[in-house]
Amino acid sequence: MNESSDVKRNEALLSARQVIDRWPDAGLSRAQLWRWARDGLIASVRLPSGRVRFPESEIERMLAPQAAPSVGSAASTVDVPPGQAMLSWPGAPTPPTPASSVGGEGS
Repeated sequence: MNESSDVKRNEALLSARQVIDRWPDAGLSRAQLWRWARDGLIASVRLPSGRVRFPESEIERMLAPQAAPSVGSAASTVDVPPGQAMLSWPGAPTPPTPASSVGGEGS
């Protein structure tokens, strides 16, 4: 896990439960957050008590919409329902494409 020196002193630190409660639609789990921290995919701080906290800015960065895909890329062909943002994070499930959502019809 990253050292606390990577995190600003006045930055809000959140427990895994606080992250899940604040962003319930992100589909995150505590185990997933801890695994990403262990693997160095997101910054974390280990307190002297041994508990792990996540900088709020790191979670917001992870959940922020990525730059628009270039024309012709595979990501640009995925339809996102109106009013729903496409979330992207390490290991995030990919939405089904229209071709893969049809299962065995016409066979």
